[in-house]
Amino acid sequence: MIDGGGRQAGRVRTGPEGSFAIPVSAPGTYTLIAIGAGHEPYASAVQVGERPLERLIELAGGGSLAGTVRAAATGTPLAGAAVTLLGADGEVVAARTTDAAGRYEFGGAPPGSYTLAMTAPSCELPPCRW
Repeated sequence: MIDGGGRQAGRVRTGPEGSFAIPVSAPGTYTLIAIGAGHEPYASAVQVGERPLERLIELAGGGSLAGTVRAAATGTPLAGAAVTLLGADGEVVAARTTDAAGRYEFGGAPPGSYTLAMTAPSCELPPCRW
């Protein structure tokens, strides 16, 4: 929970069933932020009064995509290959460059359909595979 000045007003962890209670020092407008591993963060303005406020929060899951780019002829990993993740609308969601072992990873992608594109200076289609 963050107050109007951007300072932390409270912090708690949820209980086993997901419930939480954040005590604050005074009524006012706060920003409630919820974060969970493997989920997209949630933030919302809340108006806190004299009585307890109840809020239902649902965190959207985030996916991850990882792989390795290799030369098809030799199986050698391709370092420095550009790997691009595009959304269903054709917009670039994220771009990565493969590491020394030819690996790439995209984390935190919201659920949906994607297109994965790859290019590398030393790779002419079809000699590369991923």
